[in-house]
Amino acid sequence: MKNKIRFIVLAALAAATVIGAASCSKSSSSSASPYTMTATKGGTTATFSGSSSVFAVISGPLLEVEGITTGGGDTTGYIFQLGNYSGAGTYALDGTVNVGEYLTKTPSSASVLFAAHGTFTVGSVSTTSITGTFSFSATDSSKVTNGTFTAKL
Repeated sequence: MKNKIRFIVLAALAAATVIGAASCSKSSSSSASPYTMTATKGGTTATFSGSSSVFAVISGPLLEVEGITTGGGDTTGYIFQLGNYSGAGTYALDGTVNVGEYLTKTPSSASVLFAAHGTFTVGSVSTTSITGTFSFSATDSSKVTNGTFTAKL
């Protein structure tokens, strides 16, 4: 199971790098994106925004929500995968069926912190977006708090 999770994480890192590289152009629009993810880890708050940075995919009982930023060869963000998704509600991040992670990747290194335990709450789902909250304690004992998201479907 750990190898499967590692494969998923590496695939997500690769996808995030490709998506980020393809979406690095500046927009001439001054309006803020409705798609955002914000969370605090170790006292530092990070916000990700834009439809190519904060997105979700629902496929049967699987929900994946990502908040990723890339630039200069670096990738940072959160990835959540719920293997038993069934609509709005609160899901326990257990590291097996429902996985949460914080990742950082530079040209010379990569690090993934998995959620040891926590919650991921889906508040609402429309045809274009999904909203919710999250918090977790990572495997290195760090805490992620005040997580909120509105992701593009």
